[in-house]
Amino acid sequence: MTGYLSEIFASFEGEGARVGMPAVFVRLCGCNLACSYCDTAYARERTDYATVEVGGRESRLANPVSPGKLAGIMADAFPGCRDVRITGGEPLLQADFVGRVAALFRRMGMGLHLETNGTLAGEMARLGRLFDTVTMDVKLPSSQDGRSLEAEHTAFLQALAGPARPGSVCVKIVVTPECSDDEVEHDLSLVARCGPRAVVFLQPEFDETGPVVGGERMLRLLDAGLARLRDVRISLQMHKILKMK
Repeated sequence: MTGYLSEIFASFEGEGARVGMPAVFVRLCGCNLACSYCDTAYARERTDYATVEVGGRESRLANPVSPGKLAGIMADAFPGCRDVRITGGEPLLQADFVGRVAALFRRMGMGLHLETNGTLAGEMARLGRLFDTVTMDVKLPSSQDGRSLEAEHTAFLQALAGPARPGSVCVKIVVTPECSDDEVEHDLSLVARCGPRAVVFLQPEFDETGPVVGGERMLRLLDAGLARLRDVRISLQMHKILKMK
């Protein structure tokens, strides 16, 4: 059992419910989508090597990696790590590997957090109880060249309903200049139907200089969200504001 990694590094949670909290990020290779606003396109394909960044210095790690090897790297390079965010790419494309790794990390006393594009419901149903939090994106059709992922997101939210605890499921909707308010409101209604206990984050798209969607529009969409759900918030990408990874 091995997996393909893109990078491992220590930083802080830059967005969502755990913003500001320190964490080690384990980014896996491979993705089944190509979102218009993707800021980690380098992780879409498998590579021969992953990068491990410790104290500002990078080293290379040959792919694929065994769960035991990864656990050893975490213990050696990031002693005292309390929380790990497994992200991608799309980590659930390597669900068996993620499950093994999560079990090892749990034995090491680490908190576990998953970031996913919310399209692989079967894999999520198998692994959901392993994580303290799961953050899923709800992808608007405008970010997918017009393709709707409503069926996939519906099934994914339903898969999370069983293991979910209050506050453990977070939904992120990225608002872009190209998307319509109707798109966002449609998917807010989807979450209200299928995952009403989720914490929903409306996040303006960022470029190199900051958010590219204005505050007035974000507040308007926030009001639309709160008309449907109990907990909807505006989220900014703090790591980009602070020019960090």
